[in-house]
Amino acid sequence: MSLCLASVTPTLFILLEARYGQSTIQNYDAILRNKPLASSLSFAWRVILVVMLSLPIGLSVAYKTFTGGESSMNIHMLDYVPNGTYFGLFRPPGIVSVTGTSIYLNATTSLRDATGRAANGSEPPLPTFPQPYGYNILLLNESSAASLDLLHPDYILAIQKLLAAGESWTITAPVIGTVATFNESAINDRPAFEEDFESICTWSISRGGFQLLSGSCDSTILPWAKQQVIQWDTLALQSWYMPSLIEMMTTFRGDASHKFRGNQSHWMRPYMTVSVATMLWSRITSVQLTDAVFDSETFNKSSFGWRSSNGTNITHENAGVMYAVDEDDQIILCNRPTLQKSFWLYLVLAIQPVLLLVILGLIALFHSCPLSKGFGLISILSGIESRSLNSLGGASLSGELVRPVKLVMGPNQGSETSSIHYHIVTSSKELHSNERLARNVVYH
Repeated sequence: MSLCLASVTPTLFILLEARYGQSTIQNYDAILRNKPLASSLSFAWRVILVVMLSLPIGLSVAYKTFTGGESSMNIHMLDYVPNGTYFGLFRPPGIVSVTGTSIYLNATTSLRDATGRAANGSEPPLPTFPQPYGYNILLLNESSAASLDLLHPDYILAIQKLLAAGESWTITAPVIGTVATFNESAINDRPAFEEDFESICTWSISRGGFQLLSGSCDSTILPWAKQQVIQWDTLALQSWYMPSLIEMMTTFRGDASHKFRGNQSHWMRPYMTVSVATMLWSRITSVQLTDAVFDSETFNKSSFGWRSSNGTNITHENAGVMYAVDEDDQIILCNRPTLQKSFWLYLVLAIQPVLLLVILGLIALFHSCPLSKGFGLISILSGIESRSLNSLGGASLSGELVRPVKLVMGPNQGSETSSIHYHIVTSSKELHSNERLARNVVYH
């Protein structure tokens, strides 16, 4: 739009100069060359040229102040990533763990970072529940937390390859969560039970990572078949997780000090429930899927993937290890960065088009002036009176004149052809006006 505006404004300006201005050759020269600092240029044109040069820059700066908006549209996963989407006890992309402790530490890092003490030792207040942390931790309340099943890492990586900088997908789906709840009735105040619940959760996937945005738990315990996976007696939690749990919980020992939060901290129970839920989820994930090769094209969710303690075979889906979520049960939004919607944005975008229409209308209004869009050095030389050129002597190299020189123009009608003639008036005191073109006459 700036190029379009710059291509028509000189035509309007020379028409205005010829009709209402001083019609000096210095003004014409500065307008055609777009030089606001040209010598002997009238003050009004100097200001106008500076404004026109500054207009695109100013509009560009104003345009950039409206960044930060976002547009979203509903999409279907199968239109972009082949095969159905599977959730389950999957590790996050890029993390491989045989014992599960690295998955545990990675998942709980976001909680520790978000709830760390300030420099003066003060603790942040408890959040509004439920509160998500990282990519799969959902703090349900002060004494309950859930570690949620994830989308398969291959899907996450496939989605990230489709995204441009600043784009993201928001996926909302019902998944299973491993919930740990602090047992208020226990004398020794330990987390007493861990169960699997149905949760509705929303993730955001971008090129740089993925995170849990929100979630809710319906508090309905799933069937026993889906509970057996967390009752497995060969998890060896005490062997692998004791050092990590000590590191996680040691800050809550004793009384509060500059080193420790103390056992009266309101964050102690959230830390305990998050630790237990994430410990179970990460350990089951590493044990269940360490040697498993998952291919969504060949995977049969009805095949037997779990054997219970009594020897009963349970399918992958019934065991809650990995399961497909129907497209109708998912809400997937593609989010792209856009400009913020604002009246002022529309005004900024409309300035140049409106100016362009006004300029074109004024050019059409001044059609009777003896000028056209081809006005320039060639047109002047072709119609100039040679006798008037003597007053320009001495300016062939510098291109500068000592005083303003008028360029007077008018139509010259002949019997065969008609043209425009120009002559130079050296005295600024002489009054000369530019003549208008006659109607129904073709000028060359």
